[in-house]
Amino acid sequence: MTKIITILLAFVAIAGGAFGEGTKEEDARAIVRDYYDTIIRGYETGDIELYLSVFSDDLVAMPPDSPLVIGKEQYRARSQALFGPSVTVKVTIELQEALMAGDWIFARCHADHSITSKESGTTTTLHSKVLEVLARQEDGSWKCHTVCFNAERPPTVTGGKD
Repeated sequence: MTKIITILLAFVAIAGGAFGEGTKEEDARAIVRDYYDTIIRGYETGDIELYLSVFSDDLVAMPPDSPLVIGKEQYRARSQALFGPSVTVKVTIELQEALMAGDWIFARCHADHSITSKESGTTTTLHSKVLEVLARQEDGSWKCHTVCFNAERPPTVTGGKD
């Protein structure tokens, strides 16, 4: 699967170059890092509005073993539990690849989400592979238009009150 994604990203980069857009890997990586930093700050501060600020209104999310989530408001409803007062969330994101083709950026990463219940003290860690498509907005900003993620391995659960 990784080979297919890499080939697809390479094709997009070559096609962008053929149309005079070129790829700007350094620019793409910097934009994606800023995007990830905002996501991490949103999770770690419990600020769902900050978190959602990086997603387009017409977002399409493809979560594992679930139906498509279409639109930022549906995504808000799906994400709400991770921003409540009963949990804390820590996130690490390792950027694997970022390619720019015109007004689009294609990014691939590994992400770990550690979600700790304030009530029980248990921590569930989710390990994911993520593919995202960011689109340049009319104001020049970049927002996530499409996100697809899956479980890289089963979640781990640790801790808890005795």
